[in-house]
Amino acid sequence: MKSPNGARVIERDGRRPDNRLIAAALLLAMACATPAARPATASGGQNVVIDVPGSATSRLVIRNDPDAASVLLAVPAGRTWAALSTAYSALNIPIVGFDSTTHTITGATSAFREFLRSPVSRFVDCGSTLVGPNADTHRVELRIQSRVAAESDTSSTVSTRLDATGTGSVGTVNCATTGSLEKIVNDQVTALLEKAQ
Repeated sequence: MKSPNGARVIERDGRRPDNRLIAAALLLAMACATPAARPATASGGQNVVIDVPGSATSRLVIRNDPDAASVLLAVPAGRTWAALSTAYSALNIPIVGFDSTTHTITGATSAFREFLRSPVSRFVDCGSTLVGPNADTHRVELRIQSRVAAESDTSSTVSTRLDATGTGSVGTVNCATTGSLEKIVNDQVTALLEKAQ
């Protein structure tokens, strides 16, 4: 049977599906959704689409975000690694960890209301209330980590990830990244390398 909007609706014995079964199927699908190998991109992820019979929208999209946003550069890893710390400095992200063996840099900073001249909610989602995004009213601790990996003698990948927590009047919550800060870091590295050519 099809609903007026064309979505497939499954009915059995004249009854609509049990919402508890839909919720159980949704949880099972989320548990089974694992990241697949993917090419390096500035942002990305795997979308899992589940038809939800009887729901208002008929579809639910679960975004399985990757651990890090990556960009593939036609530059040797040594040059990319040299540009990475400069990118952090240019963005005023304090470096708290520097591992030349794994080519990993870790930055950490605190933000309240604004970060890089933008609302903090541009970078993280800490939930929201009737007055707006919590990220714009909470003290948000940001931990940014970037790693350079050699893909070949003439190319490399920069992978950047962000972890964040927000603290407000009701306690501390984990915040989800929007992907914007990771892209800014990766774009800064790219711009520095292009300028040096």
